[in-house]
Amino acid sequence: MQHPFWFILLVCLIIAPVSGKIKFDLDWAQFRGEGETVYLEIYYSAVRQTITHKAVIGGLWGALRIKTKVIQSNQEVYHDSLFIEDFVKSENEINPGQTFAEISQLLVPAGKVIIQAAVTDLVTNSTTTYTDSLQVMSVSGEDFNLSSIEMCSQISPQAQREKNFDKNGLRVIPNASGLYGKSLPRLFYYLEAYNFSLTENAAENSYQAHYRIKTPSGNIIRDMPGRKSPKPGKTAVIYGSLDISELTSGAYKLQIDVTDFQTGQVASAEKDFIIYNQDEFVKSPAAIENERQLATAERYRDMSEAELDRYFQQLHYLATNEEKTIFKSLNETGKRNLIVEFWIKRDPTPETPENELEMRYNQLLKYANETYITGVRKGWESDRGRVLLLYGPPDSKEIQQAGVDTKAYEVWEYYSLDNGVIFVFVDKRRNGDFELVHSTKRGEIYEPEWQLIYARP
Repeated sequence: MQHPFWFILLVCLIIAPVSGKIKFDLDWAQFRGEGETVYLEIYYSAVRQTITHKAVIGGLWGALRIKTKVIQSNQEVYHDSLFIEDFVKSENEINPGQTFAEISQLLVPAGKVIIQAAVTDLVTNSTTTYTDSLQVMSVSGEDFNLSSIEMCSQISPQAQREKNFDKNGLRVIPNASGLYGKSLPRLFYYLEAYNFSLTENAAENSYQAHYRIKTPSGNIIRDMPGRKSPKPGKTAVIYGSLDISELTSGAYKLQIDVTDFQTGQVASAEKDFIIYNQDEFVKSPAAIENERQLATAERYRDMSEAELDRYFQQLHYLATNEEKTIFKSLNETGKRNLIVEFWIKRDPTPETPENELEMRYNQLLKYANETYITGVRKGWESDRGRVLLLYGPPDSKEIQQAGVDTKAYEVWEYYSLDNGVIFVFVDKRRNGDFELVHSTKRGEIYEPEWQLIYARP
């Protein structure tokens, strides 16, 4: 592994620091690897203002440690430990929008991958764990296809590889947050095209990239055909930047279509990004409330009544008894409106365009349903799913495989929840459904002799 490298990105976006918690983002992109493997890049960013600094000789010092595990088929296939250190002479050097960027790089076979990143503030020793899951798709073979789109904050020529961010003659600084705005008015992108068809006729050896910016519902708001370019070979690096300074705050998608003119084949890739301009939110409370309701409503607009029923059922751990009773009595429109109102009144930061609680819950819901599903229960209904949705990802996790003398079990530990608690799940029936058998969290099942009672074969 190469020595980690950090980079301070001065983007001047106004991002409010989260009191007592690092503002941290994780993203990834996949490229063609060797043979049947996929080259996976994991990107990290941390907002400088949210890192704790302490007084030292000559100024202030702060540091982060990022420990990453990549799990595939219940086996750890990769781990990485990155260190970010920051020294300033005074607080005046720490300004809004300054961001540290880091990267991990690995080869993995195609299939489902789970990424777990534990971020520790080395001044306070507080740790937050971030978890994401993705389906790694093979880009080997002879088919014309594209890599993922990597969202970037900057791309510049780099003749020799000196840092982990350097590839194909470029220095590519990732933007793991996917956040842009008037102070970062250009969206830099990077992707690779594989398996172009080649012919001796040079005129036919060309391709074209076509760029579209869309709303989450698919409405195209900007359509930008790129210029026709000669193929450098069977593989091409496609990169550049788009002016997004006129876009208003909200969620968007970048779609890139690449056409091979010899065969007429078109390959496509998409990536989400966010525009946030603080000055657009200096509005009346009524205007802000209206925009929030419209944005929330759009997320559930296309759900059928059956889909609304299934989704609300998965809000069981947050919904009140009154909300559950009312929901059953409503028609499709009423159910949709109740879900919209459900999230609006739980928005922890109503002054921002995103509902962080809603986004986090839906991400954890997706993870639980993909990871903890068994033949017995759906992922969100499982004990591990319930704990994940209520309390978030654990700060540490001990996983014990089944053996001669023990059943499989997991011990989840939360460092800051109620001054430190654990949850123990045992596969009591050996069917993959790990049941909660012990916890030190008040109100949960408590059985300190769980190993003797439940973990023995």
